[in-house]
Amino acid sequence: MSSPHRPLAGKPHRPQSAAIAALAVTLTRDSTGAPPTEIRMIPAGAFRAVDGRPENLPGWYLDGTLAAPMVAAAAARRSDYVIDYEHQTLLASQNGKPAPAAGWYHTLEWREADGLYAIDVRWTPAAAQMIADEEYRYVSPVFGFDTKTGAVRSLACAALVSNPGLDGLTDLGASLERLAAGLIANEDHNPMEELIERLRYLLNLPITTTADEIVTHLEKLIAQIVAVSPEGGAAASLDLVGTISRQQEQLVTLQAQLQAAPDPAEYVPLVQLKAVQDELASLLQAQLKGSIERLIEQGLAQHKLLPAQIDWARELGSINIALLARHLDTTVPIAALDGTQTGGVAPGGAAADLDRTDAQALANAALAWQATQAAAGISVPIYAAVKHVATPV
Repeated sequence: MSSPHRPLAGKPHRPQSAAIAALAVTLTRDSTGAPPTEIRMIPAGAFRAVDGRPENLPGWYLDGTLAAPMVAAAAARRSDYVIDYEHQTLLASQNGKPAPAAGWYHTLEWREADGLYAIDVRWTPAAAQMIADEEYRYVSPVFGFDTKTGAVRSLACAALVSNPGLDGLTDLGASLERLAAGLIANEDHNPMEELIERLRYLLNLPITTTADEIVTHLEKLIAQIVAVSPEGGAAASLDLVGTISRQQEQLVTLQAQLQAAPDPAEYVPLVQLKAVQDELASLLQAQLKGSIERLIEQGLAQHKLLPAQIDWARELGSINIALLARHLDTTVPIAALDGTQTGGVAPGGAAADLDRTDAQALANAALAWQATQAAAGISVPIYAAVKHVATPV
């Protein structure tokens, strides 16, 4: 006699309605405490949740015949199945929170009298650590089933959960109803659903994304492509493949240019360039020194610079020649240097014809003698210079 949970043999059963359920399954770690790489998602035969579901049915049911299309569908998928935390992938559109992945799997395997297994589970480091620390001990697969027979027809996703009695039906609410629209059991091939699934994969969208939401994402993508490559969107329809091909060609061209040997006609070896730079710097330095010396000679000739100031003038000119030139332009000639070397003052005393009653004549003679002594490297205060020239020879 056929099982009361299994569809009758013969004509393929076409369910009139379907629903989605979430079930909690215990995770079994190996002897080292590492998280499992194989998980029995759904047990074989008839089964129920610990909270008594499904209601109004003897139970859910899965056998090899029902599992075969699920295994084939997984093999045909280009994207992996996600394992998240607490079914946040389904709740993200409602609570706006991120839905990080805890792990991924791609391959399903039916094991007779045992159940449907995910056999290539890959955990993220964070999830592996939480499982090792027993922060999460259960995985909750989300599957579609026939509400008339309880037959399991599809597997959607899974989540790490901490409560073995969590069914997800209350919290997931509308998200499960929305997911059911894409997982209603149908043994006929559905090319539109396959297209939507591939678009979700292409755009990296959650499995609950509707066709309208996919259209919205596609419109944003088209706007971005047109903004970057206006010629790609100039035609009546966007040539996405052509646009990508052109960008790849441009990338290949740029890489070839970077890897190509430099043209000797356009580039100079660094050694030669440095030699030219050093020679130019030497010439500029020589020109600068010549300009400084000419300014100093001019300043001395115009009595705007004392011999004792020559070293200072050279240092200032080497730092800022324009500042030295401006200083000499604005300096008033030293009147005491316009006369004789001793300013008319006889060496060792005042000039014989110096009018000692003329204060200005005394001052001029004192300044002239002071300058003469400074040129010889002798510093004489002004009062000593006045006393010297005021003393009769």
